[in-house]
Amino acid sequence: MGKVVVFLLAAVVLTAVVYVVQNQVPGSGSVNFSSPFLKDYRDLLPPLPEGFGELEPHSVVRFETDSSGTRVEFNARGTETPSVPPPPPPEQPSVVPPYGFTLAQLSPFYKKFSIADIVTFRGRNETTRFSIVADRSLDQQVSVTGWVLKGRYGELARIPTALSLYSIDAPGMAENVTLGSGDSVMIIGASSPAGENFRLNLCTGYLNTRFSNTFEPRLPEQCPRLFQPADYAHLGGTCRSFVSGFGGCRVPTTEEINAYAFYDNGACSQFLARFRYGECVNRFRSRADFYSGEWRVWLNRYIDLRYDHDRLLLFDRNGLLVAEYDY
Repeated sequence: MGKVVVFLLAAVVLTAVVYVVQNQVPGSGSVNFSSPFLKDYRDLLPPLPEGFGELEPHSVVRFETDSSGTRVEFNARGTETPSVPPPPPPEQPSVVPPYGFTLAQLSPFYKKFSIADIVTFRGRNETTRFSIVADRSLDQQVSVTGWVLKGRYGELARIPTALSLYSIDAPGMAENVTLGSGDSVMIIGASSPAGENFRLNLCTGYLNTRFSNTFEPRLPEQCPRLFQPADYAHLGGTCRSFVSGFGGCRVPTTEEINAYAFYDNGACSQFLARFRYGECVNRFRSRADFYSGEWRVWLNRYIDLRYDHDRLLLFDRNGLLVAEYDY
């Protein structure tokens, strides 16, 4: 009987030694737990020294790819081994400052505005101009009056105030130039033919004729049709035929008005005189699309940008960089 007990203890010790060797020595393989002997006497084995781990296979023996293309690891028991995801890549800065600037020198509006459509000339008697354009992603109205423009050799200009609604008959109160999503302001190195800076609207195209076509560049001519046939049905046929040909921002010349002075007892020429900017404003200023997103401001002086190469910088009121244009 004693020999049997000794034999059994020797078998248990031998099995434990084999297990430890196979699980701790690299390349020794994994234990096959199909042996009923090891299953029966597993609880009798003494605890393993610290660091040896549990008595179960854990080494990866094969890899498979599932239907989604993900590689899956399996251990000796055929169960999936959780994979450790790779560390995320280091975050890259979302904004890279331009040459000569740091992140601390960038305005909160950096990349929300851009400089576009620069036109420069060699001589001081020609009109240099460019536009400040608000990005479509801008989600608020921003006043740009007081923002500073600089070239390679110093300050060029500060964006001035302008009239929201230009009026020929009554001077208005200038206000800050405010831009929203997609809006723009054109900065022009010359004097305003109208004597004012202003926001464009559906009717400002009439001002081209009013000021003898001296706007450079010309104001957009997108005027709605000023009168409908019912408005001049009381006039004679000759006058009606002439009026019906008017469209856009058409203004009769002095010669045309005089030529029709004797038609309809003077009523025809009086009606022709109504084709003007003020009449258009009175008729259409309540329309939702009356105001344009474009402003025009004149600096009343030459903009000293170099003709061939320069760097135009736009700064907000705090002296922080908003935009640059290098050419």
